[in-house]
Amino acid sequence: MPGSLVGGPAPFLRPAASPAAGRPRLTVRNLGVGDVRAKDLMGPVRVVRPEDPAGALVRAFQDPDVRAVAVVTEVGELVGALSDEDMLTAILPSYLLDDTALAGVVDEHAAATLHRRLEGKRVKDLVEATRREHPVVSPEDTLIEVAVAMCRSSDPAVLVVAERKVLGVIPVEVLLPSLLRSEAR
Repeated sequence: MPGSLVGGPAPFLRPAASPAAGRPRLTVRNLGVGDVRAKDLMGPVRVVRPEDPAGALVRAFQDPDVRAVAVVTEVGELVGALSDEDMLTAILPSYLLDDTALAGVVDEHAAATLHRRLEGKRVKDLVEATRREHPVVSPEDTLIEVAVAMCRSSDPAVLVVAERKVLGVIPVEVLLPSLLRSEAR
């Protein structure tokens, strides 16, 4: 994958074990209750490099289905992650976060202003600014282990990682229905 993402969306890293198009995703319904693992629920993850312009994140998060973006080295090793919430924090001025009364005076159509806050920045600048640990799970982790990792971090998604390589992502929108189906059986 190229390091620069200028002119196009952040590439997807597609899990090798992801279901083919048109086939149903594995869920508790078509697997035994205790058989579902992180590798069964993970989907493709958007990836960027630390040196990419911050605009690569803007393009990635313009897709409403993207809840987290993995930041990886040239050889695909995970160095960090950014959630959609991290992106909001990065683009909103800190004075708005400190004083919510000021939020009412900023026009919702201020997209250009928000984009300017990212000018000249690289992905690594935003990863360092958040200084948050994002959860990772193993491909063999159970639904409960995935849920615990997600809850402890308050992140909307967890990355599936093996040997420092990002294999996929599990957003809460995929985890919760599968977890609830297992309880209903």
